[in-house]
Amino acid sequence: MEIGSRASFRTNVLGASLIPCVMDIVGSIFTSMVVYSVIGVMAHESGMQLGETLFAGNSAAFVAFSRAFSFFPLPNLWLVLFFLAFFVATSDIMIMYCEILNRYLQKFVPGLSNRPKTSFAAMFVICYLVNLPFCTQAGAYLYQIIGWFVSSWGVFVMATLECVIFMWIYGGHMLDENIQLMNGTKMPHIIRFTAAFVCPVLFIVFLVLGIARYKSPVFGTYHYPSSIEGIGILIGILPLVPLVCCFVLGLYRNRKAGFTKELFQPSVLWGPRDLDVVDEYKEAAVKQKSWSQTAYYNLTGRQRKITRPETCDQPYVMTKMI
Repeated sequence: MEIGSRASFRTNVLGASLIPCVMDIVGSIFTSMVVYSVIGVMAHESGMQLGETLFAGNSAAFVAFSRAFSFFPLPNLWLVLFFLAFFVATSDIMIMYCEILNRYLQKFVPGLSNRPKTSFAAMFVICYLVNLPFCTQAGAYLYQIIGWFVSSWGVFVMATLECVIFMWIYGGHMLDENIQLMNGTKMPHIIRFTAAFVCPVLFIVFLVLGIARYKSPVFGTYHYPSSIEGIGILIGILPLVPLVCCFVLGLYRNRKAGFTKELFQPSVLWGPRDLDVVDEYKEAAVKQKSWSQTAYYNLTGRQRKITRPETCDQPYVMTKMI
């Protein structure tokens, strides 16, 4: 969302979304092939069983790629290029997260909204203090416990909520309308169906399997104490805290009206950046859909049009299917 807020209104959002996903899948498959091929070579050379050669942790890819490049001509050159590419990629990711932190500092800290240099300085100080413990002798200890939990349950919960919010609460039809206003085309049906039905089910299955097959963190042969493990679990669910806080804040602000569907409607400030299509967006936004209509659209990509008979005040009947 942070990157999208900087893009042009007419940016090809479908292409910009699909390209990173495809690259991530291809990169993961390639990395897996390299890592396990190198592990097999190491097991063969040492005369050990494959299970005895396997090494876990976030450093596995570094060890495997370093060993793989040793079979290349000019291995030192390939190692320099590999770590240079890794440095560029991680720097790009860090810039994005730093930009998000800077945006929040300017929005929520009084006095920083009109002082960008001060907010940047505060951001660098925060990042420096947070990452400083990883440079100490306990850095590997901390890195392992955080890496064990930071991409665990919270990620699957947030991914499931994203699918439910955009495809069911906001509505797949509204998402299609928004994309069509920007690019002139709607989502491919396979993407709409996958985001509405397949992905939420898969994420919930992975979440349940992760909880059921949970293993306590280890660092080599060292087993972390239960107190440190509890801190790691708190780190894993920490990304969900802002969601809960925002939901509770919404309930508090809407306490007089109670738990109504207005809580699940976009803000009045939500809308397209291009003022030429604001009227088209508002026209589509007022056409609220029921759960059954949303499910039908997510499933088929078509809308059900319901009209009232002119002869009497009977309930709505289905008269036309688009």
